[in-house]
Parts: sequence; structure tokens; C-alpha cells
Amino acid sequence: MKFSYDTQIRFSDVDCTNKVSLGKIVDFLQNCSALQSEVLDIGVDYQMKTRKAWIINSWQINILEPLRYTENIKVSTWATSFKRGIGKRNYTIYSEDGSKNMVEADSTWVSIDMDKKIMVAPDPKEVEVYGYEEKLPMESFGRKIRDMEGLEYKEDFKVHNFQLDINGHMNNAWYVKIAEEFLKESADKVKVLRVEYKNSAVYGDIIKAYATEDEERQLVELKSENEEIFAKIEFRF
Repeated sequence: MKFSYDTQIRFSDVDCTNKVSLGKIVDFLQNCSALQSEVLDIGVDYQMKTRKAWIINSWQINILEPLRYTENIKVSTWATSFKRGIGKRNYTIYSEDGSKNMVEADSTWVSIDMDKKIMVAPDPKEVEVYGYEEKLPMESFGRKIRDMEGLEYKEDFKVHNFQLDINGHMNNAWYVKIAEEFLKESADKVKVLRVEYKNSAVYGDIIKAYATEDEERQLVELKSENEEIFAKIEFRF
């Protein structure tokens, strides 16, 4: 089942360049799949009752056109496959009139037991109501982000209450928003954004940012004080 919502890019959605930042694009995408779950009656209340939730594992987001202030857009999502506790989901952002394809994305989600913190198979009801649609014909760089040499420490960040989601974890878009601080180029030059999530940061955690780059890509790793990786973020130019 495909789900879409229409919206206008507002003043609070754009950065100092008058365009939507990469982290805000993640906000648009995750809001779309969250709204679909609510429409299908398997949203937040359902997750709290069953104590199971779909947690993002990875993103590949291709930026085809910048999103600008006041533009009207249509954000869409659909599931493409389920295998045991892993689900795949695509997204698009089009201009509202359909004349421009601005963003396309692939993502991997994991069904977890919220109390035991382990992967579990989704309820058959969830698979049935989401259904399947054909996946986008986009080149895949894979779920795992390749390591790079030369990571340099950049800065510490503390996780605050305003960054938490309903599960008590730092919202997944915030990892991208932090990583953007270290972009070697303007966000306009980023053609592909990839994110691989490893561990969840919670209130009070200190996130240590490291970065390195070559001619084709830039890698930012966000780590705990014990050097456990929270997330790896890759920008391809």
C-alpha cells in the first residue's frame, strides 16, 4: 500500500541557504512512514500495547533536486519487502504537480521487542496491512557503510530532551543534523546521503564526532565516550 501526504516547505523547514537541509529531509521521510502506520492503526498506540516497534537501521537518500522555501511537495512511501524481522521501504519526494522528482530513498527497518531489545518477527497483521509495492530502480550502495582511514576527532555533543523521540532515544534525524556540521562542501553538493545506525543515544549521552574524507565521499562517525558507534553517516558528492 502506497501512502502520500502533501505539504508546503515552510520557513522553519529551510536553513540559511533557503533550502531544506539533509536532516530535515530525513524528518519529511520518517514522518511519512509514521503517518502511514497511524492511518493503518498500527502506529504509536499499537506499538505501546504490543511492545514491538519498527526501528530504522539504514538510509540511502538520493538528492535529485534541492527543496526550496514555499515549494509544494508530495512525500510518498511504501513497503517493498519483509523477511523475518527486517523490512525494506522506499520513499519519494515529488513536486506537488508531479513535474520534478526531487528525492528518492531506500531504507531498512528492524522489528524489535521494546523490552528485551532484540529483533522479533513482525505480526502477520503488520505485513498484511502494509502490503508490497515494486521497489525503486535506484542504484544501491548497500546497507553497510565502508570504513575510511584518517578519522579525526571534531567535537562533543550532549543529547538533550528536545532531541528525544517517543521511544526515549535521540531521533534518527538528529544524527544527520549533527553530521552536517562537518560537511566539507555545501549541502547542495551532496548527491547521496547514507546512514547506518548501530546504537541508540539517550538523554545525557555524550556524542563524540569524528570525520574524514576523500575526493568522492565524506564519512562522519558519531561515537559514545566508550568508543561505541552510534551511527555512521556518509555524504557522497
